[in-house]
Amino acid sequence: MSSDVTPRPLADAGARTARDEDVVAAVRASLPHAYRLVAALADELRSGTAEFADAPAPSEAERGQVRCALSSEAIRGSLERHFGVVLAS
Repeated sequence: MSSDVTPRPLADAGARTARDEDVVAAVRASLPHAYRLVAALADELRSGTAEFADAPAPSEAERGQVRCALSSEAIRGSLERHFGVVLAS
């Protein structure tokens, strides 16, 4: 994970005081693979007729980013609202 992003937006999200836009921006900067994966899967869902989309992360580090994003209620919720999807782990 990146150390160039302050933890403030994520802490605020945990306290439910952050705006989704701020949390999503922090995720985009600190968990880039997780952000790109969710964006690609959301695009795939919008462009087809499938009820769900799935894609494995190619490396352990990238899997870690996805686990981090999905294990945090604040991050998961912000990403779900931002992309208009429901994420499952």
